Amino acid sequence: DNFAFASCFNNGEYGIIKYSNNFENNPSYLNFFDDFPYENFVINDLEIYNDTLYVATDKGLLKADCNNNFLSFSNEWIAEYVTENIKDILIDDEDIYMFIDASVLKNGEVIQNAVDADNVLQTLIFENNLYYLTNEYLYKIDTNNFLSNVFELPNIFKCISPCVNEYGFSDVKIVNNNFYFSIYNNGLIITDNMFNVIDNIIPNSLFKNQFNSIN
Repeated sequence: DNFAFASCFNNGEYGIIKYSNNFENNPSYLNFFDDFPYENFVINDLEIYNDTLYVATDKGLLKADCNNNFLSFSNEWIAEYVTENIKDILIDDEDIYMFIDASVLKNGEVIQNAVDADNVLQTLIFENNLYYLTNEYLYKIDTNNFLSNVFELPNIFKCISPCVNEYGFSDVKIVNNNFYFSIYNNGLIITDNMFNVIDNIIPNSLFKNQFNSIN
């Protein structure tokens, strides 16, 4: 409610920046945290639920109270799943999903051995199903914990090895029951919830330097 958090990379180390979330007086920088129970770690993801900040790292999970004014001290952080590489964390109501190595955990229990889980880019819940995005595929884990590949990066956007630049999916969001996939250097692909392609939008701003709307 009152704060916003972002991960950052500063002087060769990962940290967390805390901002105010007051839109009436403009959000502003409040603090920077770089003292944690882990050393030489990578921040993979952040989530907030019930005033608890969850930080997924390649050395384990970190938790702290968002309203705590002393997060600059490592002993204010709770460490869990120590030594585990947590690629992504997603909280839906009271359910906590984590991608650890090749496993998907729900509330601490393994529900599926995930294909390509090391490359997970984004996770989301839609109609009670868990979706996760990798460089070339969107996977679904349904309510029976069955894993399926529901959408693949179209061949026109794939890279023929060797790949010099980043390619493929970079993110996915759901708006009005449609899936919006962002693609490196190729704009957006929009599909319906049955994954039929509706449109491919490539902004012309690089050519015209005009921006009608950016989100």
